[in-house]
Amino acid sequence: MPLPSRRPTPPRRPSRHTPTTVRSSPGSFTQTGSAGFGGPATQGIKPAAPSWQGLTPGTPTGTPLPPDPIYDKQVGQIGQSTTNTVSALTGERDRTLLDYGYNVQYDANGNPMTDTLAFDPTNVFSRAAQLRKRWMEARSGTQNGMAAAGQMNSGAYGRAQRQNNYGESQQTDAEMRGLLAFLARNGSQIAAAKIAGEGALGQAESERLGRAATNPLYDPTRPAMAPGGAGAADYNSRGYTTKVGTDSKGNRGEWHYRPGKKPVFVRYQ
Repeated sequence: MPLPSRRPTPPRRPSRHTPTTVRSSPGSFTQTGSAGFGGPATQGIKPAAPSWQGLTPGTPTGTPLPPDPIYDKQVGQIGQSTTNTVSALTGERDRTLLDYGYNVQYDANGNPMTDTLAFDPTNVFSRAAQLRKRWMEARSGTQNGMAAAGQMNSGAYGRAQRQNNYGESQQTDAEMRGLLAFLARNGSQIAAAKIAGEGALGQAESERLGRAATNPLYDPTRPAMAPGGAGAADYNSRGYTTKVGTDSKGNRGEWHYRPGKKPVFVRYQ
């Protein structure tokens, strides 16, 4: 039976749908893509910018916060307490290093680099110096005793000196372990004190924001100041008067008037 001469029909290509554009209200998604061949319908979706972008950090609406003596007092107390705690811990660290008889170098953050610990030969009454003194006395006593007995060239002399060296190394290792353990504990305490201070400052800032609405000096309609402008906390200490207005280009901001000087315009953010 002869084969058919007609060629089989090739498979049809998937059809492409016309890209669609969905316009939605502000604050929702805008979709530009194909709903069929070429990818899922979610391709091209870009979320709208959050409503909080552009606000001044630390304020609920970008408005400068008014003076708050309670907050200022809390900040001063927290800073003083943190400084006292860190100073006491660093003082304890310095005294311990002096007692053990070692010097150490510090990194850029003021933390001791334990790999730089070095014996201080000028501190003759330190623990390390006294340990070395006892070791040298033990070696000298062994040498004198063996010499008096005529055993300087015997194996007993070498074994006795090796025992002296081993004892000195063992005690030095124990001292170093104790010092390293103290430095690790001391560093953790200093870091914990700083973290606690930062947490207390955050709590004080949260309480300050909670009191802002009841502060008679708080004006939620006042725009945030541009970078370089004076903040709300020092309005009363300004050496000039302020007037809200616009510049020659129509930008809103504040005109600062100083006696006998040219006015300065500070644009709002």
